Amino acid sequence: MGEPQSNHEALTPLFYRESRYKFVFLAGFISNGMNISNFIRSRPEKSSPQAKDELSPRSINRDGSIPSGWSSCRLFIKTVSTFFYVGYLPFIPGTFASIAGIFLFYLVKDNNSLYILLILTLIIMGFLLTGRAEKIFNKKDARCIVIDEVSGMLLSLIFIPYDIKLVIMAFILFRILDTLKPFPSGRLERLAGSMGIMGDDIVAGLYTNIILQVVLRLLSFKAS
Repeated sequence: MGEPQSNHEALTPLFYRESRYKFVFLAGFISNGMNISNFIRSRPEKSSPQAKDELSPRSINRDGSIPSGWSSCRLFIKTVSTFFYVGYLPFIPGTFASIAGIFLFYLVKDNNSLYILLILTLIIMGFLLTGRAEKIFNKKDARCIVIDEVSGMLLSLIFIPYDIKLVIMAFILFRILDTLKPFPSGRLERLAGSMGIMGDDIVAGLYTNIILQVVLRLLSFKAS
């Protein structure tokens, strides 16, 4: 009979031990995300006639209002950017959005392909819509825009084995880093449009994930 697995080894799936493949994929994932963000940033977001025409099949009304036929478009942007109205909660909406991200993690944690697809979808939708949502709410990085917190929380937990202690640690670290905004989060937050909204939370999510990966490797090394 072989030696029994330690608790940490039982907790860690095989794909996690193959670290080199994981980090190669993560590097490609980040690179693709940057390419997507650069493409989106090249799209007009300023209040120009060209940018406004993107929201309407005809020109914006002379008074600057959006035609009534596009109220459904505004509703879609609000729904996605506030992550199905989580952002409208009167008390710490960003924290509740992070909890919503944990809930999504729990639902798809056993399907890596679906998890990656979910993160990519949220990040792309965030970059596409949050800049426009900012104009609808008429406030820079309005606190009701929380799709960035959901995306960052999910990014914090990518390739992390499921364990309630790790999830709690990821949540606390992400909220702290999202508040302190270590380099380059602060600079990204000052950018206009979608990049200023999404960028700092993506960085906080990546930092959280790196810290957790280091902690798990130290624990694995100590147990061996």
